[in-house]
Amino acid sequence: MAEFEDMMASDVEEYRRKGIWTSVLGDTSRLPKSLQKAITAAEETTKGNTGLHLMVSLNYSGRYDILQATKKIASKVKDGMLLLEDINESLFLSS
Repeated sequence: MAEFEDMMASDVEEYRRKGIWTSVLGDTSRLPKSLQKAITAAEETTKGNTGLHLMVSLNYSGRYDILQATKKIASKVKDGMLLLEDINESLFLSS
């Protein structure tokens, strides 16, 4: 992980200059705090770029996406913004 953290910190300025937009997929909350900060800095520094999109998956699985979508839908049902009958495949995929 230290190598990835070093790369994120050292290459972010080059990404900004070249118009590369960076984003990280996955649950970053379990990563070391210093790596979380490097990821956030890289994403913030490059978020306005419109060139190549560098997507990195860390601590990621399809289950993570399913869990996040399920939590989002359950929260909407709990808050009365959505009825159980309204839940279908297209709603699940868009969450």
